[in-house]
Amino acid sequence: MSKRSRGIVNEQHRLANLHSFNLDTASSPELDQLTQLASKIFDAPIALISLVDESRQFFKSRVGLDICETPRDISFCTHTIATPDDKPLIIHDVSVHPTFVNNPLVTGPPFIRSYFGCPLLSREGFKIGTLCIIDTKARPDFDEKDVAMLENMAGVVADKLELWRLSHLNGVNQSRWKNIAATSPDAIICTNLKGLIEFWNGSAEELFGYTEREILHTSVSRLTDQSGEALYASKKAMLESGQNSFDSNLQITAKRKDGTTFPAELSFSTWAEGDSHSIGLIIRDITERKKNYAQLKRLALTDVLTGLANRSNWKRVTQQALASNQPVTVLLADLDGFKEVNDTLGHAAGDDILKIVGNTLQRCCHIALSIARLGGDEFAILLPPMSQSEAEMVAQTIIAEIAVPHELHGQQIFVGTSIGIAVSPAHGSSAEELLRSADLALYKAKDAGKNRYELYQPELRAAIDSLHRLKQELREAIRLEQFVVYYQPQYDLHNGELVGAEALLRWQHPERGLLSPDQFIDALNKKSANWELGIWILGEACIQAAKWQQHCPGLRIGVNLFDSQFRSTHFPALVAETLKITGLAPELLELELVETTFLLNDTNTINRLNSLRDLGVKLAFDDYGTGFAALNLLKSYPVSRLKIDKSFIQDIEKDKGNASLVKAIIYLAKSFELEVIAEGVENPAQIRFLQQFGCDEAQGFYYGEPMKASQFEALFLSLRS
Repeated sequence: MSKRSRGIVNEQHRLANLHSFNLDTASSPELDQLTQLASKIFDAPIALISLVDESRQFFKSRVGLDICETPRDISFCTHTIATPDDKPLIIHDVSVHPTFVNNPLVTGPPFIRSYFGCPLLSREGFKIGTLCIIDTKARPDFDEKDVAMLENMAGVVADKLELWRLSHLNGVNQSRWKNIAATSPDAIICTNLKGLIEFWNGSAEELFGYTEREILHTSVSRLTDQSGEALYASKKAMLESGQNSFDSNLQITAKRKDGTTFPAELSFSTWAEGDSHSIGLIIRDITERKKNYAQLKRLALTDVLTGLANRSNWKRVTQQALASNQPVTVLLADLDGFKEVNDTLGHAAGDDILKIVGNTLQRCCHIALSIARLGGDEFAILLPPMSQSEAEMVAQTIIAEIAVPHELHGQQIFVGTSIGIAVSPAHGSSAEELLRSADLALYKAKDAGKNRYELYQPELRAAIDSLHRLKQELREAIRLEQFVVYYQPQYDLHNGELVGAEALLRWQHPERGLLSPDQFIDALNKKSANWELGIWILGEACIQAAKWQQHCPGLRIGVNLFDSQFRSTHFPALVAETLKITGLAPELLELELVETTFLLNDTNTINRLNSLRDLGVKLAFDDYGTGFAALNLLKSYPVSRLKIDKSFIQDIEKDKGNASLVKAIIYLAKSFELEVIAEGVENPAQIRFLQQFGCDEAQGFYYGEPMKASQFEALFLSLRS
């Protein structure tokens, strides 16, 4: 038989196995409870128990989805049951998955962006469907622990479906029913209408400890430590319903021969043959299931890593407080410097920091109604009624406690926190509204310098709405290639020669005209797309500089880096490849680094800088003097040039403070054998001052504004051709 033929036969057997479950019916409370738990545990809007039939997938239970089935050929779950070794299908971001990116369930409702499905295995080993979690946003944080939990839940669902199959065997006679029961791993018993046991399978003997000889023709009530009223009431209701199965599971405390008890679940079936009526009982020990349910419920309310409440639990407590007309205060805290810990020391160290922060919050906020980790490095604290000054005092305490250095893996780790504060009912009447208001205040705190708190103000919403519009426009600008590179000349102050050009980003906005970086760079720095844009700028600048070598041999090109570029381990190799493709000599490329890069001060950062320096690329410290970078960093970092920020050059001939600072920077650069260039030079007096104190180079409007490549060539290079 060919592989294709075997596949067809196997699929026929799988479908037959699926149909034996009789699942194309209404859901049950037990299955709905599982999908609701799955939705809460994984904080996902959609959770499904999906069964894959010949031409469709249909949903036995669903949360967050209105439709009850889809065609099989567009079903994600069809691919899940095709996975080898019964493994889950994990798709963190559908938009980068070639198989699914154009799927109608992705491009249209429900707009799937991430999918996590685990096969449901029958007792016979067939994959009849899946338990799947679906989100409308990418979920890169869905990790191995989540996958293990999904597999665990799928096992519970499969267990429930098997019980459903056994308790819904319609249309079979007593003989057929007993044949099925004889090989079942579940305890199965048949009784007459008086409750006397007439059939007892091997699994029942193993579960209860009675042999068939000991148990036959005795009352079934001896198998429970209860009086049996509940069991008989269920039997009576089933018989009165006129059905041969009863869609209700009864939980009892079962009793073994040795007197020990255990929680058990019963399902009923009944049939009539002539004047004879029989009842089938399927009994399952649910000790482990109860433990699993308890664990799942705990997970549905708790953040596993920190032990704090999770987002859904926090919202529930907040809504309860608001429903009682109790004014509350919300503190939304986000860690400062946490990404650097993850990037430099790894995610294990990051997890340790999150645990430390969780403990710190519990210690600082013992009066809190709820403390939750919402996800990532974001925490929410719900406080009882208090004054604004009291809330600010709590925020100050949190900021101070988290700022204390933490000893981790033999190193001192520094993280800070920024906090946004919102108060009900002034800033919101629901948990979501309060979180949004606190988030706006948090954004202001971050923007104002971090490691601080801010109280929500109504005008923040207009500012954030403007920022969101800007981010949307930036997304379009990247897609429509609206960015251009401008060039500003750099001159040697000793001989007056053109020695370089700095590549500067500009946005050709369709409505607002040409925009400089200070009008959009903050928003752009928060977009993951700045990595691709940064690569494009680097390539454009290197191509242009290589072309200009015939007019001005040795002309250097300076390129500013986004933080995301430098954090990539692949960046040095990418720079090397760009130089190779464009033919630009490495020593003619100068990469400009901002202070946040230097403040990382870790082995990975230094190694990356050294890799670039080993290529022959020059490294400049941009805007030196505007931040707090320690002087000793200049000893360990392989920079070749300091750039004096233009704010210190303004009024340098009149402002003694600026003059003293510029002199100090030039002296410092010379002490470390670094070159120095001044930005923002606008007049001859500034040039004379810089020349007098030994500054090497300058750029600014005195020499030329940033301009297009064609203008740069016409003004500065045509004279040399």
